[in-house]
Amino acid sequence: MRLLRFRRPAPVAQSTRPAEHYLAASADEARRLGHSVVGTEHLLLALTRDPDRPAARILAGSIENSHVGEGCLIGHSTVRNSILGRGVHVAEGCVVEDSIVMDGTRLEKGVRLRRAIVDRFNIVPADAEIGLDPAADRQRWHVDPSGLVVVPRGGRREFLSALDEP
Repeated sequence: MRLLRFRRPAPVAQSTRPAEHYLAASADEARRLGHSVVGTEHLLLALTRDPDRPAARILAGSIENSHVGEGCLIGHSTVRNSILGRGVHVAEGCVVEDSIVMDGTRLEKGVRLRRAIVDRFNIVPADAEIGLDPAADRQRWHVDPSGLVVVPRGGRREFLSALDEP
């Protein structure tokens, strides 16, 4: 489905309204992320942003002493002593330790977080490391005296550009 050709549907039969609603919400998610085509990831985001969203889904991995919010999706990753807010997506190979990841954040493949607070609506790019190198973290984000790294609320694009800066 091409994003540019998608329009909100006209009123239809009661049985198709939920499907139409999620298709429109998927197109909104694609637009918000700057994508030109609606994909399954946009549909999944639309489903997790629904107020009646599903329970967390854990595909595989290890979760120890952690709170996982509704609508989270965790795939083949490790989460220890952490809190994941609603709708957090943790891709394959991630390690989250002693951290708080707030609502609507996406951790791409291979991300490593330790003693970090990642505020809402961020996309942490693949193989990023936060909380493992204090000197590098101080250049990009706030690090308190105990070594806790605070990543501010995203603007997802601002987060990605901060990683490109030396």
